[in-house]
Amino acid sequence: MFADKWICEPATEWALQQIENLGLRHTRMLGLACELGVRRWIDPALRRLFHIPTYSLTEEEKKEVGNDALAVISSAQHYLTNERMARAACPPPMSNVGFGERECAHYGIHHEKSPCARAWDLGWKEVGFRLIHPEEPLHLSQAMWFIRSQRFEGVSEVCRIATIESIAPSFEVEAEIYQVLTEKLNTLVRMSAYSS
Repeated sequence: MFADKWICEPATEWALQQIENLGLRHTRMLGLACELGVRRWIDPALRRLFHIPTYSLTEEEKKEVGNDALAVISSAQHYLTNERMARAACPPPMSNVGFGERECAHYGIHHEKSPCARAWDLGWKEVGFRLIHPEEPLHLSQAMWFIRSQRFEGVSEVCRIATIESIAPSFEVEAEIYQVLTEKLNTLVRMSAYSS
């Protein structure tokens, strides 16, 4: 393209707009982003690809993305799946180091064996099932909304609220994985007149 040769910003912008107006698939846009060095296409394409398992892409889509980018995305998805499974495997401990909250009727050293803690463990099974659902797993970015919407029947309200707030930071890992993935994909983008 002439814009690449002459490094003319208006021409470059025009060329990029023409490609964007073609309505290409997100797989093709990501492949072109890496191939042409267009960093601004990475995030929109990646947002659409992030939760689509790479094994479900067609051969043509895999070819469009490119092997290097596909490997990076697959690794991130694998790591994300492991994080979901780890959180689904066992319920997180109740707040206050397992003692429960002072206002709870079962507060104390034996809180872990109390009806409140057993109800938390039982209620967490629903969260765990949703996190590892085989077809539509609950994304970690949506998990806290789902957890907060659960009643956890039998758990004292103070324990429920305190425990949910104490585990909230551990569900922010999806954003961290996405950021690392974006950084790694940006290293695959070659320097060009389209880099911005």
